[in-house]
Amino acid sequence: MSLVDTHKPDPSRYARTADGKIDYAAYVGLTGSVTENGMTFDVRVKESRRRFGHLDLLCTPIAGTGERWVEYKNITLHRDPAVNTGLPMEKPVYIHNPNTNISLF
Repeated sequence: MSLVDTHKPDPSRYARTADGKIDYAAYVGLTGSVTENGMTFDVRVKESRRRFGHLDLLCTPIAGTGERWVEYKNITLHRDPAVNTGLPMEKPVYIHNPNTNISLF
């Protein structure tokens, strides 16, 4: 019988505040990609939370409807705040379609 090797959490993997706590607000408004059942789709993060020691992100599709909590490890953020890329943080972009009178961010 083989043993399961559980990896220890990497604290540098998450965006942190100046006092060292996870910066949940840093994830709100970011975009990313989720792959599930052979499909990849782009999402925008609406909220973040801690759930039993895991970082969850509430995501909504860029095109389409609905929302779902996705564990951080299962999403590829386009500009992850935990990775210092030297690029400015992504800001929401507001798009208005005059044909449908719908605004998206």
